[in-house]
Amino acid sequence: MPMPSPRRIRLRWRIAVAASLVTGLLLLSAGVAGAQAFPPEAVSEEGSDIRNLYLLVFFLAAAVFVVVEAGIIWLAIKYRRRDDSLPPQIHGHRGVEVLWTVIPSIIVLVLFIVSFVVLDHIESAPSKYEPVEVIDVTAQQWAWSFYYATPMDATTRARISDDPADVRLRVSDGTLFEPFKTYRIDVEHIRVDSIEGNTLMVARGVNGTVVQDHPAGEEILRITNGTEVSQDDRGELTDSIDPSSGAVTTMNTPIVTVPVGKTVRFNISSLDVIHSFYAPQFLYKLDAMPGRTQALWLKVTDAGFFQGQCAEFCGREHARMLFSVRALPLDEYDAWLAALVAPPPPAEEAAPADDAGEAAPEDDAADDAGAAEIGAETDPAAEPGTSRYGGPPAPAGLPTQPAGWTAPRAGAL
Repeated sequence: MPMPSPRRIRLRWRIAVAASLVTGLLLLSAGVAGAQAFPPEAVSEEGSDIRNLYLLVFFLAAAVFVVVEAGIIWLAIKYRRRDDSLPPQIHGHRGVEVLWTVIPSIIVLVLFIVSFVVLDHIESAPSKYEPVEVIDVTAQQWAWSFYYATPMDATTRARISDDPADVRLRVSDGTLFEPFKTYRIDVEHIRVDSIEGNTLMVARGVNGTVVQDHPAGEEILRITNGTEVSQDDRGELTDSIDPSSGAVTTMNTPIVTVPVGKTVRFNISSLDVIHSFYAPQFLYKLDAMPGRTQALWLKVTDAGFFQGQCAEFCGREHARMLFSVRALPLDEYDAWLAALVAPPPPAEEAAPADDAGEAAPEDDAADDAGAAEIGAETDPAAEPGTSRYGGPPAPAGLPTQPAGWTAPRAGAL
């Protein structure tokens, strides 16, 4: 078989190089168009650490790629075949073998140490002297609920075991509790079914939390559902050109409110299947597991609104299992939380009778009240802020929020 001419060999090399360059550019453009090359800017201290680790790994990998590819190209050009003679054959070189063993070992060691430090930092609890805001997160198909705890000056008076059938709880002061309300001991949520003096009959492990063993003297906290719901569509995930296409929207997504500059512990649990609590700008996610409560520590650094979602396929409506994070400065967060847990305002008392002592007949007053109620329900010009049945507006004192966000539900659940 005749050997190809040198001209034909050079032509083949040029075609191969051109084809490789075109293929590489196409793959690179497809990758950049289909995904971000770098993670988003972080809005938490832990996210910043994760992003810096990502950049370190990325640039080390890029440097290794460039060096290896440059070496391959140099060898291919320098020792390309010009005739039938073989280039010098090297059957062993101790210096080169030591070099390509030591350098990768150093790179792997550096990455291991840096990764271990970052992982230990983001998963470790803060010191016991650092204030922490605890928010309980409950996932279920296909929604999120967010609970906030407030102290109530109550403790357990006797040990209660981790047996779900152990439902008799003795407390320091039974008058502080209400039937059918939810409370928290450590990470476990309990619901009070009945009260007899200082003994409560409770339902254990509600809201998907884990049943725990609690010693005497452990603090009991009141739980308030602080889940709010978005009333607008900010358009991050919506096809604004053709809304009928079924694109996911931010309308009616639940909102979790967090403070800026204060460490937050999310106690994450699930009522049914495995979900995953994930906000891209946190650069950190944690699974919500049935029968287990997991802790996610974060300190948010930037105020604003951030989109979150379930990052674990959980069934038919998984794509619509969204939530929003609202990060408020600490003073605004404290005001929001105070308004959330404040008791509802008392009902207004009836106006006193006039001097003549003539009071409206009961039947007439009832008819007037019924007419007012029907009018409030049907009149589109009813006063803004009132309920459709003419109830009082939301409690005053909440910090100003952007349009489209409802006031929090007041009262413990």
